[in-house]
Order: sequence, then structure tokens, then C-alpha cells
Amino acid sequence: MNRLLLSMLLLACLLAGAATHAGPWPRERGSTFLSFTQGYEEDAGSSYGSAYAEYGLSDVYTAVLRWGHDGRRGRAATASIRRPVGRPDKTNRFAVELGLGARKPPRHRPDAVLLRAGLHWGRGFESRFGSGWSTAALSVTRASRSPKEIRKLDLTLGLNIPNGRHLIAELWIHQQEDETSATLAPSYVHELRDGVKVQIGASYGLDRSGSAGIFTSGWVEF
Repeated sequence: MNRLLLSMLLLACLLAGAATHAGPWPRERGSTFLSFTQGYEEDAGSSYGSAYAEYGLSDVYTAVLRWGHDGRRGRAATASIRRPVGRPDKTNRFAVELGLGARKPPRHRPDAVLLRAGLHWGRGFESRFGSGWSTAALSVTRASRSPKEIRKLDLTLGLNIPNGRHLIAELWIHQQEDETSATLAPSYVHELRDGVKVQIGASYGLDRSGSAGIFTSGWVEF
């Protein structure tokens, strides 16, 4: 995979917010969720950071903020609104999202305005191992100074285990023009105290590059 594509895919990953958080369920009115992530990507040879926030504006609308930074590739941020569609009592839940943002590339490159649209699906389930959830988040991001779209599909399977802990498996699929990349990211989430959790995970590229990485996140809900 060439480094330009890797840069764009990493940027899309930073802006998407971990699929663990994004979903079709609205955030309760007045409630807040925050996540801060620090990771290292072997193939890119650098570390990156990101932040993700949700705030319940009402029983229907959720405000979503995303911010990502990489020392070699600049930083980007988006603000969007998500709302559920369809009947809330259905097993399968859906939501749509639309937002705007900006990208600040490294020096000597022009800034760009970002337009982001997303579609979310999710459902909870019960199994012999306990309760869990599955989600799919499809997003398209386009920059004002580029005709290229970045399409991203995040698939998440989560399992709740005792004492507020979770086991999570994610598959991140990125596409730009004719190039497609898939990354598998298993992780473990441990509850430190009520409303505060920490996530530790690893990522492995399923394409020819076979790039690997590690990441850790802090979650706060109030």
C-alpha cells in the first residue's frame, strides 16, 4: 500500500471515531460520552491521537464531535448530528448522520473543508456467553480540495462480561478509488469505576501490507 493512501486511510480512521462508540442508539438527553485514544501504527511509523464525543441534545438528536491528530499528516475535526430513523421498538435499529469539518494538513499544503455522511445499523442480542451488540457504520468523507471520496465501513461485535467489562472485535474497511484496506482490531474494555473505562487493543492489516498497531482508549460517561 502506498504511503499516500495509508495517510488518507489513517485520517479517515481518526475521524470515524471508534466503531465501538458510534451506533444507531440516541444518547439520552443531557448525557455525555467522551473517548480519548492514543495509538501507534507500525507501517506509518508514527503515533496518533484522537478524541470522540457524544452529547444527547434531545430524545432524538445526538451531537457528535470527532478530532484526530497525527504528527506527520496533520489534524482534522468534524461536527455532526445523528438521529435514528424507523420505529424505536424494532430489533434492528437505524440512524443517519451528517456533518461538516476541516482538515489541517502538514505545512505547505492548503486546508480543506470536509463533508461527512453516515448510516448506522445496530442490534442487541443474547447468547450463551452473555448479552452483546453488533453494529455497522458506513460513512463517506469528502474534502473540498479533492475529488476523491473516502468510504469506510466499520463492523463491530461486542460481548458484555461481568463487572462492566467487554470483549470487542472490530473490522475496519476503507476504500478510496480502486484501493481497499481491511483492518482487524480486537480489544478488551475494563471498568475502573462507575462511568470510567479503559480499552486496550491491537490492529492488524488484512491486506498485503500486514501492518500492525496497538491502541489504548479512555471512556467517560456522565
